Amino acid sequence: MNRGPKSMSLRRRLAGVVTVSVAMLASGCGASSVAVDGIAAAADGDSSRTAEELAAGSPLPIADESDQGDAESGATFERAASGPAPLVLDIPGLVESMEPPSTLNATALVAEGSVAVWAEPDAGTEPAWQLAVPTEFAGLRHFLVLEELTAVDGTEWLRIQVPVRPNGSEGWIPREDVTLNDVTTRVLVDLSDRSVVVWDGLDIVIDTRVAIGTDRTPTPTGTYYIRDSFPWNPESVYGPWVFALSSYSEAIGQINGGDAVVAIHGTRDNSVLGSAVSLGCIRIDNDVLLEMSEIVEPGTPVEVVP
Repeated sequence: MNRGPKSMSLRRRLAGVVTVSVAMLASGCGASSVAVDGIAAAADGDSSRTAEELAAGSPLPIADESDQGDAESGATFERAASGPAPLVLDIPGLVESMEPPSTLNATALVAEGSVAVWAEPDAGTEPAWQLAVPTEFAGLRHFLVLEELTAVDGTEWLRIQVPVRPNGSEGWIPREDVTLNDVTTRVLVDLSDRSVVVWDGLDIVIDTRVAIGTDRTPTPTGTYYIRDSFPWNPESVYGPWVFALSSYSEAIGQINGGDAVVAIHGTRDNSVLGSAVSLGCIRIDNDVLLEMSEIVEPGTPVEVVP
């Protein structure tokens, strides 16, 4: 399953990233809505899907059959306004002799409501974001942690990647709000190779061909993470599982009234694997996707390279 020096170099870059999840049980204040390549739902308002709705496979307005949307779902979208390029994070490298890498996943101590995220590590200022929990996909709230900092007053902070536009946005959350546990998985999406490689520690456990975004609706590059993971209707265009990423389409602003979040999901047509046909999502063989769902958890870092 060796993909050559390019993958080895990226393998080294994908170590040492920290993630944090915020486990809360109730929605908070209203804010903007999101979509997974067409999954339109209120991210921070009162329209979050319940666990019962997800388990029942209630319809999602997902558009991912062509670069103009899915005639079956009737999805529509608006082009995004041009803006600055997303931040590409500098990930610490591996050395050949190091132990298998792991990242940290943290669960918030707060039981319900919303999680406050600051623009700077200063609790004396107003939070920049209030992110409702559970998420619009009835999941926990996860963040990619980039740095741990102790302020002059002794408060410990975590610098995190925040799943908002622009891609790669950063913020801060108090360390005392979370507990930490290890995550050993990492994902590489290679757009030129049209492949996905999954590591567990230093072991490659999945190496598969995928479909990616078109030239008009490309899959955004950068370092992101899996913000939600949930089962779906195996007969749908999205297959039996969806991994929602922290990145957003840079070509599409709104899909069915929601912000266009990129996802890794399945397909009903394996003939498209290895081609560029989607609105920005990454499509995987359904059997491989189910295997991935047993290995990869929310908070896993995902590097998307050209």
